[in-house]
Amino acid sequence: MNDEQDRPYGCSTPGCSQRFQTEDHLMIHKHKHEMTLKFSSIKADPLAGDNNIYRQHREDISLVRVIIYILFKLRYATAST
Repeated sequence: MNDEQDRPYGCSTPGCSQRFQTEDHLMIHKHKHEMTLKFSSIKADPLAGDNNIYRQHREDISLVRVIIYILFKLRYATAST
């Protein structure tokens, strides 16, 4: 089989050619792109607004949730195989 048959779910982000076996794995991967975009905007403008610390905390919590989700999926994906 070729890569498209083995991994039918491809990332649509420009410049990214990664492919995945399941749609869940693709969704986890897409979160990585989203988190990169969110954190790059914070780095570009570190002192914008009075709620900057709150915004950073909110972004950190989102990242922790994504990491927990990934670990949960990986643990149960490997346990079921």
